[in-house]
Amino acid sequence: MMGMGRGGRTYKVLISDLLTSLKKNRDEHLQIVEEAQSKFREMAIAELDTMLRDAKANKRIAMRLSLVMPTQHTDAFDNAIGLMEMTQRAGEDAIEIDADEYERFVRNNWEWTEKFRASNAGYSARI
Repeated sequence: MMGMGRGGRTYKVLISDLLTSLKKNRDEHLQIVEEAQSKFREMAIAELDTMLRDAKANKRIAMRLSLVMPTQHTDAFDNAIGLMEMTQRAGEDAIEIDADEYERFVRNNWEWTEKFRASNAGYSARI
């Protein structure tokens, strides 16, 4: 919820500025996700090819992939962007946010950021 962080202090900011940050951050996030998913698929196919080759050669088969599934959180960006756009359409040009929301929306440091980096780092050069 907007403006309801731990510290209690809120700051009035322009919605247009928040939207600019959120859209830029979402685009960067999506570029990482697309690169990571592409590399993940490439690596998964290579592992599956090895399994198939081993199966055809009557060798012992490793029946699981040793890869970490890349994660993505575009829904978090879409939710925040949607809220800002609806608020703008309602006639508001500014909104109050707290320091935690600023950290997420502007600095792109969400609760899931470290897990996102960890799950995608092996597949994307952008991290």
